Amino acid sequence: MKVKEFLDKLELAYKEPNYYKSGGWGMWDGSKWGWDCICIIKGILWGWNNDKSKPRGGGAVYGSNGVPDIGEDGLINSCKNVSSDFTNLTPGELLYMQGHCGIYIGNRTVIEATKGWGTDKVIKTQVDNLGNRSYNGQIERKWLKHGLLPWIDYDDQIEPVGEYFVANGEYVLDIAKCIHTIPSLGNNVMQAERVDDFTKTILESTTGNAMIKKGIELQPLEIKKENGRTWGSYGNCWIELENEYGEKQATKTNQDKVEEYFLEGQTYKLLYDKCIRTSPELANNILQATRVDAFTKTLLASQTGNAMLRAGTEITCLKITKENGRIWGSYGNCWICLCNDDGTKQATRI
Repeated sequence: MKVKEFLDKLELAYKEPNYYKSGGWGMWDGSKWGWDCICIIKGILWGWNNDKSKPRGGGAVYGSNGVPDIGEDGLINSCKNVSSDFTNLTPGELLYMQGHCGIYIGNRTVIEATKGWGTDKVIKTQVDNLGNRSYNGQIERKWLKHGLLPWIDYDDQIEPVGEYFVANGEYVLDIAKCIHTIPSLGNNVMQAERVDDFTKTILESTTGNAMIKKGIELQPLEIKKENGRTWGSYGNCWIELENEYGEKQATKTNQDKVEEYFLEGQTYKLLYDKCIRTSPELANNILQATRVDAFTKTLLASQTGNAMLRAGTEITCLKITKENGRIWGSYGNCWICLCNDDGTKQATRI
């Protein structure tokens, strides 16, 4: 199974009504799906597709696709590239601790079915560089190892996954949101009568709490994460863009505006380490670090393996092209991905 399909189905299982059920590999009780920590992984790999007409497995076939019915220890022992270093994680990896497991989905976020924190359902938690596992800022237990599942094809995710909310990104509010003086929930909401004249024109009301209307476009110059929430700056204040459950409160602006952002002859600063490719596509076409010129070597994140320009590197793209939804900029005779197919910018214009 391709890693994107696996993560999409995992996200769907998280969003669908669910509850924690020991041994549940997709058990529909008429109103919600029953999962436990390891069976949600096996159920998806066995073919779960949210088919409510099949209450036992939701379309999954027990023991299929070469995936055995094994426990957490068996699963981590089947993995490749097992490590206890949590500095670098790959979306789709298994995270393991004794008697429990979850799946890393990117952006320091894990999807897991758990009874922890009194949740009794599928939730999104956070993992730090030391493997500490937290929910709403409360740490509970620690991940011990992580590894690549052998039944998942990770090749379609060679590029590092960019975060959805990035500095200078353009977003539209999906719901009305309060203006906070600091990036935190609390007694810190601006009052409508204290905002500037322009901001008053985009408020829900000119009295009480200052709440920006749904549909207003924002371009935060700074992004912060606090207690599981993502915040975007608004002047000297802050707007919540994603809550602690991973539910986005704003949507990227349309792709047409993104395409207008990337123009030939412009200079861009990379937001992430990016692979140098011989053609503008995701394929087996990444240059190796040992084969680049002497100057480019000074810009690489590593002198061995794939040639990846460091985050913060400035490049001037003489050519811009779009292939399979991604926007690419030229780098000499090679190419750098500047924008993912979901509209996530990988570089900012300077």
